[in-house]
Amino acid sequence: EDVCFLMTSERCCYELPFTDCYSQSWDEGTAYWWKAPHDAYGIIDYAQRFTVTGVETLQSVDIDVYDFTGSSSQNAGIVGNDDLIISVWDDNAGYPGSVIAQETVPAGTYVYHPAYTNVDFSSHNLVLGSGDFYVSFNSTGDLGAGDFEGTLSDDETDGHGRSYCIYGGDWWTIGDLFGIDVDMKYTANLCDDPFFECELASTTRVRSITGLCRMLTATSPMPS
Repeated sequence: EDVCFLMTSERCCYELPFTDCYSQSWDEGTAYWWKAPHDAYGIIDYAQRFTVTGVETLQSVDIDVYDFTGSSSQNAGIVGNDDLIISVWDDNAGYPGSVIAQETVPAGTYVYHPAYTNVDFSSHNLVLGSGDFYVSFNSTGDLGAGDFEGTLSDDETDGHGRSYCIYGGDWWTIGDLFGIDVDMKYTANLCDDPFFECELASTTRVRSITGLCRMLTATSPMPS
């Protein structure tokens, strides 16, 4: 007669390093500028959709910020003096849903195109499951005063249907609103964490991402 026994082991472990880190971006081609907020259209929050296929952690994002001061003397004093607001959103049926993390980049600390401004999100411990998330750019510029900051997309030659903006209080794809399919010049820096699992089964739990302790519970057959 076969007999099964319950084996439980508990092991404390140090924080395991990520095994695979990479950068995800979608932009290609010539840069195209966008104002945030946009004084002519009232548009705010330009977002790019990213996709992960497993359990991954967002470490940081790189944002291409555009310096409008060189494009017109009228822009002097109204750009470069605002904070940037970089947000991470969850997915709501193919559009940005709720903000799940946000960082403010103070005026005077960001850099301009062609360099990218790196925004650190590692303190948020933002573990993402399979699916989509969004990164958006906005600023503290005063729309009524014509105050704004700038970000960049590529041109519309090879879009992927992944760019969005808020217009009239709602999210729109840039393709639907403007008829051009662009990708924002944002990069998500991610790390794959194959050691992170939650509630694999009612008797099996593996959670080592916090670097504390993990408990493995399993059943094994005894030989007859």
